Amino acid sequence: PEHTGDHALCVTVCNVEAYYQRALTIKEMTLGPNHPSVAISLNNMGEVLKGEGRYYKARRYYDRALSIKEKTHGREHQRVAISLNNIGDLCELQGALDEAEAHYSEALAIFEKTLGEEHPYNAYPLTGLGQCHLGRREYGRAIEPLERALEIRAESQGDPNETARTRFALARALWASGRGRGRALRLAGQARETWTEAPQGIWSDERLEAEAWLGERGE
Repeated sequence: PEHTGDHALCVTVCNVEAYYQRALTIKEMTLGPNHPSVAISLNNMGEVLKGEGRYYKARRYYDRALSIKEKTHGREHQRVAISLNNIGDLCELQGALDEAEAHYSEALAIFEKTLGEEHPYNAYPLTGLGQCHLGRREYGRAIEPLERALEIRAESQGDPNETARTRFALARALWASGRGRGRALRLAGQARETWTEAPQGIWSDERLEAEAWLGERGE
C-alpha cells in the first residue's frame, strides 16, 4: 500500500483497520475529503479490507482513492496506475478476470509510459496479467508476461516474496503448458523456500499452496 504519512506507528497498533480509519478521518477533517493524502489513506484501508476478504467494502475505498488521484494528477499518472493495479488485484480475487485484465493492462500502459518499460512497478500488472491467463487456463499466454515480470524483478532485486509470487505463477504456467517442467519445479521450489523464510503468518497461504502443488508432483 501507499503508506506515506500513515505507517510510522502502525507496527505498535493491534487493530490496523482502526488505525488507518483514524488516520483517514483526521486527514479528511484537516485537509479536506479530496486531498491527495486522503487518497493514500483510502488506498491503505482498501488494502487492509482486501486482506480480510472484505472485497466489496475494499472496492469502495479503492474507487474513491482512484477518483481523487485522477482529479489531482490526470488519468495517465503513476499514482493512478497504482490504484488501477490494486483494483485489478481485487477483481482477480473475486474471479472477475476480464475486469482484472482491463485494469492490469491500463496500469501497465501508464507505468511504461511514465516510468519506462524496465521499471520495477511494471512487474505488478505483468504478474497480474499472467495470473488472469492462468485463471482462464490460457497457460501458453500466461508465460510471456510472467517471464517479463520475473526478469524485471530479478534485475531490481525488490521484495523477494513478490518475486516468489511471480515465480510460482510462472511455474504453474510452464507445467500446465508442458514447456519446461523441470524449470517449473525449480521455480516453485524457490518460491516455497522464500515464503518459508517469511515472518510467521505472512505469506503462509502462498507457502501452503506451493507446498501442496509441489507435493502433488512428488516434490
